[in-house]
Amino acid sequence: MSPAGDTAQVLELPSLNGSASGRMTAAGVDVEQGLPGIIEAKTRTPPERGGTVDRTSLLDDLSITDASVVLAQAPAGFGKSTVLEQWAHRGERKFAWVSLDPSESDPILFWRHVYAALQVCVHDFASHLRDEIAKPGLDLSGSIVPGILNELATIESKLVIVLDDYHRVESPEVDRTVELLIRHLPRGTALAIGTRTQPRLAIARLRSRGLVHDLDASTLSLTLDETGRVLRSQNPGRTDDEVAWIHKATEGWPAGVYLFGLLDSLDMSTRTTSDIRDYLMTEMLSSLVEDDLRFMRDTSILSHLEGEVCDYVTQGHSSQRRLARLAGSNLLIMPVDQPGNRFRYHHLLQAELLARLRQDESQEAVASLHRRAMEWTERQRDISAAIQHAVRADDIEKATDLVAEHWYGYIMSGRAHTAFQWLREFDDQELRTLPRLTIAAAMISAFTGATAEAREFAANAETAEHSGEGLSGTTSYESSVAVMRAAIAADGPISALADAHRAAEAEPLDSSWRPALAAMIGAYTCFTTPGDREAQRLLLEGADAATGPPEIAAYALGTLALVHAWRNDTEAALHYARRAIERIDETNVGGLLLYGLPYAVAARFSVDDDTQTESERLLRYAALAERAATNSTPLDSMVLRTAMAEACLEMGDHDRARVYAQRALGDLAVMTEGGLVAARLNTVIRRINASSRDAAGEAVSASSLLSPRELQVVALLETGDTLEDIGRRLYVSRNTVKTYTARIYRKLDVSDRYQAVNAARRLGISR
Repeated sequence: MSPAGDTAQVLELPSLNGSASGRMTAAGVDVEQGLPGIIEAKTRTPPERGGTVDRTSLLDDLSITDASVVLAQAPAGFGKSTVLEQWAHRGERKFAWVSLDPSESDPILFWRHVYAALQVCVHDFASHLRDEIAKPGLDLSGSIVPGILNELATIESKLVIVLDDYHRVESPEVDRTVELLIRHLPRGTALAIGTRTQPRLAIARLRSRGLVHDLDASTLSLTLDETGRVLRSQNPGRTDDEVAWIHKATEGWPAGVYLFGLLDSLDMSTRTTSDIRDYLMTEMLSSLVEDDLRFMRDTSILSHLEGEVCDYVTQGHSSQRRLARLAGSNLLIMPVDQPGNRFRYHHLLQAELLARLRQDESQEAVASLHRRAMEWTERQRDISAAIQHAVRADDIEKATDLVAEHWYGYIMSGRAHTAFQWLREFDDQELRTLPRLTIAAAMISAFTGATAEAREFAANAETAEHSGEGLSGTTSYESSVAVMRAAIAADGPISALADAHRAAEAEPLDSSWRPALAAMIGAYTCFTTPGDREAQRLLLEGADAATGPPEIAAYALGTLALVHAWRNDTEAALHYARRAIERIDETNVGGLLLYGLPYAVAARFSVDDDTQTESERLLRYAALAERAATNSTPLDSMVLRTAMAEACLEMGDHDRARVYAQRALGDLAVMTEGGLVAARLNTVIRRINASSRDAAGEAVSASSLLSPRELQVVALLETGDTLEDIGRRLYVSRNTVKTYTARIYRKLDVSDRYQAVNAARRLGISR
C-alpha cells in the first residue's frame, strides 16, 4: 500500500491527510467510476420465470391496493420474491428493484443501490443527485432521501420500490432513513419489502390506517387448488389423493410443494412438518446425476453464479451452459439478470449444498475452493467477498493483507461501514492478537465512530510484542503504532505531535507515509505552539504538493484556513478555505470529519449584514461532516465543533453555538489536554455565557452546564445501556456512574433516565 503512489517524488516533510476522521493517507483513493460499490444486477427486476404457478388472487389484490407499504414477511420458501416478481411482470406499474445482501448494512451503499434502481426504472431519475450520491459523505436524511422523495412526487405513473431480502440488512441508520422514506412517500408510490423477519420499522400507525398490505405465511401458502396446479404442471399423473396428502404434509408451503413435485414416487406414510424440509432436499438432490450434484455443491460457496467464476472455482469448463440447463429444470436455481448470465441458488438449496460440502469433503478441499474464489473476487475488486473467502480458506494472513490494503480506500469512497463489517469475519482472538489486523481494526473503528472498539484495538496494538511488518508502507511495526496514535490523537495535540515526530523519524525520505506525517506535524504544531513558522511552512508545502494523495492538500488548506481565522485574517482564511473546498470537490472526500473544517471557517467569514444565506449553506456542509464526530477521534471532533461554534456566534445564533460548544466540551473531556484548541473553546464558552441571560438578567453561570464527564454519561443514557455497561465504557465503577446520573437529574430538574434524555435533547446538550 503506497499512499503517494509508485511514481511519487520524495518530499522531505510535506503534505498530510485526515486522522481517524479524515487524516490518514495510507493509499490513493480508488473511487470507482459512477456510483462506488454498485452491483448492477442487484438493481434490476429479476426476469420472469417459467414453471411457477400464477398467484392470481394475490396479484389481483396487489393490483388494486392503494397501500403505501406492501410487507411480504414469511419464512424461507414461501415465495415472497416470486409474488413480487409476478406483480412486477404484470406491467401495471413501474418497479425499482433492489436485491439486498449484508453489504447494504452500509447505509451509503444501500441508498446508492436504491438510487441506481430508480434510475433503471425511470430514465434520468433525479440526475441532479448523481454527483452528490457518488461522494463519500452523504447527508442521507437531509439531502438524498428528500431529493429522491421530491423527484418521486413529479412522476405521474404509479411506481413500486422493492427492497427484497430486507432481513439481510442490519443497520439502525438504514432503518431510520427507510422510515423517513415511508413517512413521506407521495401518492402513487409504494414501498414493497420482502423479509423473513419483522422489519425494525415503525409502520403500526400506517397499518391502523389501512395503508399496509400484508403478505404473511398464511396468505402466501398455496391453496389446495394451487397445490394441484403446481404438482400437475410437474407431473400430470398426480392423483387427487397425492395432491391432498402433499398439501396437508406441507401445509401449503410453496417450496415444499415444489420439491415434492420433483419426486417420481411418494412415501405417503405419516411425516411431520419438522423434518419435511430435510427429507425433500435429500430426495431432490439424490435425483441429480453425480457430476451436477458435485458442481452445485462446490459452487454453493458463491453468492452469485456466472460461468467464468464457476469454471475457475471448480477448475472445470462449460459452466455457463450447465447453469442455464440446471436453472431450466429447477426453480431453486434462479437467474438474477435478464440475459440469464447470472444466477443464484435459493437460500434453502444453498444451505443444504453447503452442509453437504462440509460433510463430504475434507477441510483442505473446501479451503481450496474458497482460495480460488478469493483469487477470483480479488481480481474483480470485490474486496468484501475476497476477505470472506480468505477467512473461510483459513488464510488469515491473506485476509489481513486485504484489510490492511483496502481499508483506507473504502473509507474515502464512502464505504466505511462496509470496512467495519470486514472485522466481523475474524474471531475475537484474531482481532486481539494479530498486530497488523489490530492496527487496521483500530483505524477502521475510529473512522466509523466505534469508540469502545477503537480504544480496545489501539490498546492491544500498542502492547503487542511484534517485530514484523506493520501498516503497509511503513518501515516497522513500531512506526505503525506511532502513525496510528498520531492519526487517532486520542490524548490531544501534544501527545499526537510527539507520535507524529516519532513516526517521521523512523520513516525514510521515500516512505509513502511521509506526506501524511508531515501534515500532521504541521497541524498539531499549530494546535500547540502559536505562530510557529515551520508548522505553517509544512502546511503550505502540503497544500501545494504536486505529489501524494490529493486529499492531503485539502486537509492542509483547511488547517491553514483555521490558523488564519484564529488571527482574524479574513482574506487569507477565506482564500485557504475556498481552495480547500475546491480540492474536496475534486477528490470526493466531503463528509469525512476534518473536511468540514474549511466550510465552518468559510461560514464564519461569509456573514452578510442583509442575508446569511451563504453562511447557512456552508454551515450545512460543515454539519454534514460533524455528524461523523465521535469520541473515537476527539481532537478532530473538538476542532470542527469549536470552529462551527465560532461561526454560529458570528452569525448571531448563540443557541446553536452553545450546542456545538457543549459537544466540543464532551470531546475535550476524554483527552488529557486540548492545546490551543481548548483555549479557543474557552473563549467561545465565555462569549456564549456573556450573551445568555436568564429572566432576572443575570449571566448564566458555567456551573449550570453539565460537566464534560456528565455530558458523556447523558449521551450514553440514550443508548439504553445499564449503569454497569456505561461504567465499563467509561472505565469507572457502577456507583460512580450512579453519582453522575444523580447530578444530571438534579441539574436538569428531572427524576428518571427518560426525562433526562428528553431534557438534554431539548437543551441541545445531547444529540
